[in-house]
Amino acid sequence: MAHRLRPGGPDYQPGHAHCDTLSYELVLDGRRIVIDTGVHDYEPGARRYRSRSTASHNTVMVDGAEQSEIWGVFRVARRARAIEASLLQEHGTISFSGAHDGYRRLAGRVVHRRLAEYLPDRSLRVSDRLSGSDRHVMENRIHLARDCTLRARAGRSRSAIRQAGRWWRASTSRGFGHSH
Repeated sequence: MAHRLRPGGPDYQPGHAHCDTLSYELVLDGRRIVIDTGVHDYEPGARRYRSRSTASHNTVMVDGAEQSEIWGVFRVARRARAIEASLLQEHGTISFSGAHDGYRRLAGRVVHRRLAEYLPDRSLRVSDRLSGSDRHVMENRIHLARDCTLRARAGRSRSAIRQAGRWWRASTSRGFGHSH
């Protein structure tokens, strides 16, 4: 498991910055499962914008807004900045927790916090929380490798991911919610 909680390049030239704060990737038994969608080109246009967007990363989007403002092909403003980060290992569990301020510019001054735990049973639990005021819409995207197939049932929190003949269990929950 890899998490992103770093500046998107130097302050004087954030041209390579993406809206990927608190995004993660997951590799199990040497196989990529949850992936970064990557950069498709450097030419101006919708494809370049999309590859840098929050929606193209494994992280939370609030009210349809980008974590950082993408101004152009090589320009980013009001970048999301890490305000908390910790990595702990105890009792066979590896835990990463972090937070960023990318949504503080929204009404209610929203802060996104993420807790990711790799548990002794080889499962990964990722929980997200928004703090601030007002009501907000939170979207959480997870991008699977092309050779993965998701099997899910409407109204159920459990699903499965199939890759190369192997099945991985997946579940969703309300995370650790929204707080004021």
